[in-house]
Amino acid sequence: MEKRDKMLEGHTKAVYATDRPDRIVLHFRDMATAYHGIKRARIAGKGILANRISALLFQTL
Repeated sequence: MEKRDKMLEGHTKAVYATDRPDRIVLHFRDMATAYHGIKRARIAGKGILANRISALLFQTL
């Protein structure tokens, strides 16, 4: 599977298209935001944790 163009980007993650139309790549960052992005902080390991939680939710669905 090949990562292609960026589809969406927010404060904490980016969504990329792939060469397979039924798959996407989610890239989670170690950023935390509050108050619509006014407060920002880098939390080491947050991206990995968010990835694991999302994987569990998608498996459950």
